[in-house]
Amino acid sequence: MVLERMKEFGYVPNPHAQQLVTGRGKMVMLHAADVEVEFMFQMARGIQNTLAAQGYGLLLDTMSGLDQDESLLHDWIASGAVDGTIVITGAPDAGDRVAKLLNPRTPVVAVGYPSLDPAPRAGSVIWNLTTGANQVADMLADFGHRRIGFIDIGRSDPVIEAFRNRLGTHGVALDPDLVVVAQGLFDPEYGAGAMKDLLAKPSPPTAVFVRNDVLAIGALREAKRAGLRVPDDISIVGHDDVPLARYTDPQLTTVRVDCFEMGRISAEMIFNLLDHRDVVLLPQTVDCTSLVMRETAGPVKSPSRRQSG
Repeated sequence: MVLERMKEFGYVPNPHAQQLVTGRGKMVMLHAADVEVEFMFQMARGIQNTLAAQGYGLLLDTMSGLDQDESLLHDWIASGAVDGTIVITGAPDAGDRVAKLLNPRTPVVAVGYPSLDPAPRAGSVIWNLTTGANQVADMLADFGHRRIGFIDIGRSDPVIEAFRNRLGTHGVALDPDLVVVAQGLFDPEYGAGAMKDLLAKPSPPTAVFVRNDVLAIGALREAKRAGLRVPDDISIVGHDDVPLARYTDPQLTTVRVDCFEMGRISAEMIFNLLDHRDVVLLPQTVDCTSLVMRETAGPVKSPSRRQSG
């Protein structure tokens, strides 16, 4: 009744006054390091929706990496300016750096690859990326592809390992000569350059799995520039399912990552840590990938058709 009357008069609670009384300013910070921008914003939507339902706001920090602003980030967290921090990182080796942000006052949740050791005020949401990679391997093997390329991002990554292992169950080996590392993460030109290298091989691949959609868009362009028809002459599969994947010509077959759900789970973990100061949470692994079939993947052409096509 009181709250309803306050709303009628346009009363808005003062967050600074609330913080003096409750010790909380109702603000959570999201720090994104080494992840694609669209990927990060989709996760931020899941976080924001969950926070808003509890009257919390989201402060977005989009610095490109932990190395560049680790001390500034640490100061923000330690100062109590925010009630909790969610760190999204695409770097598998970032766990130790995220652990340095832990302090008794403000909970930190790491999302992505790093798993923080169980401790009060710490949480981890780990994405399991193997399901989508397995589905790509199954699909390409079922389509008859045996010469399969992979455009990598040059760091330890569960996607290529899952993909390689699953291909092995079909009797298909991922030829190391057909694994090319792109020279950058989120620029189509790097994907185009990697595809150009693959197509220059003495025995080029009939299908290529690309580690992210931005690189895959460049790879698709390079294949078409080389006079290849996709998927008739070569199949291309991306990863992440960014919005642009639906607008390529042909539309990109890719692996969807449920970023929104990952964001929702990480925000709920923050609330758990805020409400239970001494709780020790085990890392939570989320199976968040699935294959999205569109138009850039299809059956391998027989040698006779390849020569006559």
